[in-house]
Amino acid sequence: MDPQELGEFIRRRRKELGMTQEELARKVGISRQVLINLEKGKIGSIRFIKLWGLLRELGYDFCVIKWNPFKRQELECEE
Repeated sequence: MDPQELGEFIRRRRKELGMTQEELARKVGISRQVLINLEKGKIGSIRFIKLWGLLRELGYDFCVIKWNPFKRQELECEE
């Protein structure tokens, strides 16, 4: 997922949950401007822990998968 796709994903999910940018930013501990930039695909220098918190607030989590760059396939996270 590139930064533009991630930003669109965050914006779409936030709206699905009926949250404003201000609400989500406050819950995660970032400024509204940082969230605006994220939703535009401008990742900047946001700390990983903040991005993780943002996705968790939206109902998602990270998982680590072994990636094979020669195979474009969807991989499932293991529990």
